Amino acid sequence: MSGVTNPALFDELCTITANELERFGTRSSCKPKHVLQMVEKLAAAGVRGMAANRVFRVAAHCLSFKGYKDENVIQSMEKGWFGFHTERSLLLLWRFSTRQRKQRSFLQTAAEHWEAGSTNIASLHDVSHEKSSWWNAFDDPTKPLVIDIGCGFGASLLGLADPTSADGDKTVERVGVSHCNFVGADLSRIGIGFGKSVASRWGIDGRLQLVVASAETILEEAIERYPGVVKLVMIQFPTPYRLVANSTSVERSDDDTSVPSDGSPRYNSQLPANKISGFMVTNDLLKLSHEALKSDKTTNTPGCLLVQSNCEDVAVTIRKMAVNTGFEWDANQFVAKYDGSISEQARTPQRTSTWLKMGGEKAEGAGWCSEPILPRQGATETEISCIINGTPIHRCLLIPSQY
Repeated sequence: MSGVTNPALFDELCTITANELERFGTRSSCKPKHVLQMVEKLAAAGVRGMAANRVFRVAAHCLSFKGYKDENVIQSMEKGWFGFHTERSLLLLWRFSTRQRKQRSFLQTAAEHWEAGSTNIASLHDVSHEKSSWWNAFDDPTKPLVIDIGCGFGASLLGLADPTSADGDKTVERVGVSHCNFVGADLSRIGIGFGKSVASRWGIDGRLQLVVASAETILEEAIERYPGVVKLVMIQFPTPYRLVANSTSVERSDDDTSVPSDGSPRYNSQLPANKISGFMVTNDLLKLSHEALKSDKTTNTPGCLLVQSNCEDVAVTIRKMAVNTGFEWDANQFVAKYDGSISEQARTPQRTSTWLKMGGEKAEGAGWCSEPILPRQGATETEISCIINGTPIHRCLLIPSQY
């Protein structure tokens, strides 16, 4: 239902679900997982209001009746806290997004081998830039702007732009997000359509715009067209490139542990070939980010570039590229308490182990942060997945170096 903006339709779905749960939700044939699956899908769709609260309360009753052990989930449904930005909902989005990436990879490959003159398959691959004067769609286009590059479903921006989500004490201090406009860009029409639907139904599309566009395009338009200043550019969990360990070994797919008969590891063919070919973050992108963030000539306060990745080598590589294009980190921004490991309980991903065996640099020391930089409501679905699975997240906040 990506792109559906009619809230009455979602209210009706909530009402139907609540009625069905009241009818059979306490029967032995209805398992707790079935109840959870129904309400997770509704929450991930961004439902709100009386109908949504009712279906969540009914679900809580069913789960309690069946002796479901997670009291926090039951309480969140009873108290009206359960919704789009709860862990279970974002995990559902994360699982869906990973499937979409695989489908887009298949469609791109199929299009490349399709006979000349046939465009049906190629048209399914979400790579075209839609024409949109997004800068004219804001209620107040003079407000500072936050840009999310490769925003996916827009989960992070939906949380930051929602006025019901107060700024947390870990919000970027240089940027008061409650006083900003937001724009996200991604090449997936499914993701953008979904995010626009939620923004419309929540009534926040006057300060949040989502566009099918490349990273370079959205930055160029912000520089040339947006009346206000750009205060924050976010690069959050970009799809990593293949990590080449040697001439015959590259990073394996997380869901593929098998090896061919010759003993060499399988390649994850869905990933960009390397950090030069196919990787979203390029020198040109970072140069555009630098230009956008130094556009405020009236103050001495620069904008910020936020980088987050669950791949240590990717985070290190992006920061080095950013420094080479005119960024620096504020040594006073974060206390250098991060010693390279999020916690003793955090697992070390296979990719990171490979990177360190290659002699790769660790994401530790001045400028690196182990704690969330954005408020909890601004977390992406990938970030939530990492936190739940104990995967370290590597974060840094950079500013144009001339300040």
